Amino acid sequence: MQAARNKTAPQRVSEILKASILASEDGAFLGTEEQLSTQLGVSIPTLRQAARLLQHEQVLTVKRGTSGGYFGRRPSMDVAVNTAGFFLATRGVSIDESTAVSRGLLQLAVTRAVACENPVLRARLKQLIDNWDAGHAMLPRTGYMSTWLEVIIDMGDSVPLKLFFAILSDYAAITQSRPVNIALAETEWARRSLELLQAIYDREEARALELLDIRLDLLARVVKATLPPMAGTA
Repeated sequence: MQAARNKTAPQRVSEILKASILASEDGAFLGTEEQLSTQLGVSIPTLRQAARLLQHEQVLTVKRGTSGGYFGRRPSMDVAVNTAGFFLATRGVSIDESTAVSRGLLQLAVTRAVACENPVLRARLKQLIDNWDAGHAMLPRTGYMSTWLEVIIDMGDSVPLKLFFAILSDYAAITQSRPVNIALAETEWARRSLELLQAIYDREEARALELLDIRLDLLARVVKATLPPMAGTA
């Protein structure tokens, strides 16, 4: 309650508008500036300040002119990923911490991937296994995530999982360098990764989870050995 009272008028109006946007279709017309000002009982300047907040979050489009007005929009994943990835980088999050946090969610993703019945996604996984190239499979090729992880997350069919790992992948891209990928290619990590994908395809959940733990431990050790200590952690 105290936090709500401390919010400015534009912040309170932006939250009301955001609720309307969430309850509407993408691109839905919310009203003209005059209509919304009257409906919300606020001045035009206050409404415009609220609109700027929402435009910054990429959830509102304001059109001027005779057919103008306020229109809701769905933000892309890029907005959340770029901001969150950079935030983690500025906080000096270590590989140990990110691995510990992601371990349980990766286990969930693997379990869901094993249970995946989508023939198109299973065919993608089989193609990745058949065409395995350790150097390429580790590097981002489509979007934020490396190919193998993207396939597993897609098979898991979970937006929260996809968002979480996109953020971690973006953070890794900001903080880690090319030599880490080279080092990984020269370790057991690549072989274990291929075995993990095969176990998922064969629906061997227990084996897949075991290989996941082995792979995560290897990854943490290799990254720690190839990256310089982060500021304040030496």
